[in-house]
Amino acid sequence: MIFLSLLFMNTVGVAFYYISDTLILLNVFLSATFLWLTIAHFKKRNRVPFIEISEGSLNYWDQTKEEIVSVSAKDITQISTKLCQLKLHTQEQIHVLNLNLIKKEQTRWEIKENVRRMVSC
Repeated sequence: MIFLSLLFMNTVGVAFYYISDTLILLNVFLSATFLWLTIAHFKKRNRVPFIEISEGSLNYWDQTKEEIVSVSAKDITQISTKLCQLKLHTQEQIHVLNLNLIKKEQTRWEIKENVRRMVSC
């Protein structure tokens, strides 16, 4: 975000204080870069993992398929975890939940424990 702010300040400075064809082209380029990086930042920000744990199932956002996947608790045969990853093994496939976008370690731990409780019930 600091880089984007510097780009914006540079663009404004070039626009108001210098009049030259080269600097105007630089201003257009920096403005386009600023706009593109801002849009990319907000798109990335909206890709927070979606995980919903209910009594009988787990719904999560699969980033590779770009859809919500539902896994029934009775279909889960095994659960394995790594630092920021939760793997749910079923008969058909292994569902991988990447929790690395969740910044709080406590929240990641709570998700893992709630899934374990859901499967054990």
